[in-house]
Amino acid sequence: MTKCFLTASVLLAAGCQMTPIPSSAAKWNEQAKKDVPLLEPVLKEGDIIFRLSSTPLAGGLVDFSKVVADATESDLSHAALVYRVAPDGIILVDVSPVGISRRYLVDWYQDGTWNTVVRRLRPEYQHLIPVVLAEVDKLIAEDVLYDEKFIPDDERFYCTELIDHCFRVAGRPLARRIRIKDFPKNGVVMYIGCAIGRIDMNNEVVVAGNDRIGLFSSSMLETVVDLRTSQPVPTARPDPVLTSYRPVPWP
Repeated sequence: MTKCFLTASVLLAAGCQMTPIPSSAAKWNEQAKKDVPLLEPVLKEGDIIFRLSSTPLAGGLVDFSKVVADATESDLSHAALVYRVAPDGIILVDVSPVGISRRYLVDWYQDGTWNTVVRRLRPEYQHLIPVVLAEVDKLIAEDVLYDEKFIPDDERFYCTELIDHCFRVAGRPLARRIRIKDFPKNGVVMYIGCAIGRIDMNNEVVVAGNDRIGLFSSSMLETVVDLRTSQPVPTARPDPVLTSYRPVPWP
């Protein structure tokens, strides 16, 4: 194993995937064509969209997004926030090793996307959305960087940490953080990777999680779309134009 190979396991440990070169753009575009028309009529600003990313390493021998999911007893590894419901598509706010970014939903699929689940604040918590999105605007303006050390502070962020931070600012944390060393099914690669990357396994991190841990477990949220098990019936609406990497309008 090389140093890069091991460190990659830790870069994924808290729920964020690295941004890979897609092994098959056509494959993910087909997945987007299938999923996006089902998702776009349903999504609302403030929704949290979870997925299992595809992050092949070592020539495709290992998918480290799956490693993350397995370590946290989940079939999810990543999360983003629905930022705008725009006339030309859904815009997400996401964090990857390149920092904070705004991406159209269809473009988000190009990284590799499986097991998409959308969770929404229950009605009694909907009043938090303007505060959460205002904090997102602030972090976009600051152009915050990626947190490669997974340090629990408010200086740099990874994907799930950004969402967690915004809700904490709003005064209602979604879920407890968990120490890296306490992941339910840690493996030797995670331990070695932390040692090589000089990452403290006592760091409390935010994972996508499952029904018991992580953002997904929050009692403040309810599932509105779960493409792991079923698909919603789309409303009458023209199919979206699937054009990758369009510039996102701002503001």
